[in-house]
Amino acid sequence: MATGHAAATTGPLGTAGHHARLVGLVVMSLALAAAVLRTLDTVPSWLRGEPRGLRRYETLDELERAIHTRLLLPAYFPDALEYPPVRILLAPGAAQPSVVAFRDRARNAERLVVCQNARGDAPLPDRLLPPGLVLQRVTTEVNGADAELTRMRAPDAREWTDLVWVQQGRRVALRLHGDDAELMRLARSLTRVRP
Repeated sequence: MATGHAAATTGPLGTAGHHARLVGLVVMSLALAAAVLRTLDTVPSWLRGEPRGLRRYETLDELERAIHTRLLLPAYFPDALEYPPVRILLAPGAAQPSVVAFRDRARNAERLVVCQNARGDAPLPDRLLPPGLVLQRVTTEVNGADAELTRMRAPDAREWTDLVWVQQGRRVALRLHGDDAELMRLARSLTRVRP
C-alpha cells in the first residue's frame, strides 16, 4: 500500500515537470526563431552597407506614392550626374526622412545625396547622412532661408560638403562630393518638378 501511495504522489509531479520542460522547450524554440528572423532581416541592409530599418525603393514614384507627397529635388541637374537615382531609401519616423542618391557618370561613385523630411523640420537622422570630420562650418542663405554649410572628411579621406536648411516646411540636406558653387546652384534650384 505504501508503494501505491508513492506512485500516486510522484505521478502528477512527473507530469507537471514534463509540461514545464515542454513549455521551456517551446519558449526557447520561439526565442531562437525570433533571433534567426531578426538576423535574416538585417542581412540585406548589411550587405548593401545601409543602416537597419531603412526601406529601399526602386523608383522615386514608388517612394512618393508611399509617403503621399512629392520630394524636393534639384531642377538643375549637371550632365556629370547619372539619372535615375542609384539609391532611394525611407527611414522610419513621423517626419518620413528619405535619401535619394545620384552617381557620378565618370567615377561610378555616389556624388550627390539629397536627404529630406517629407513632413516637418525635425533634425535628419545621422544614419542617413553619416557625419565625418568637420573641416569648416559656415552660415549662408538658400532660397531666403538660413542654411549651414559644412565641409567634412570621411575615414577614406574623401571630402564632401553638406548644406542643410528648411524649405517649404521641410528640413533638407544636400551632400555633394564636388564644388561648393555647384552645390549652391543645386540647392537654389530645388523644386518638386523632375529633371
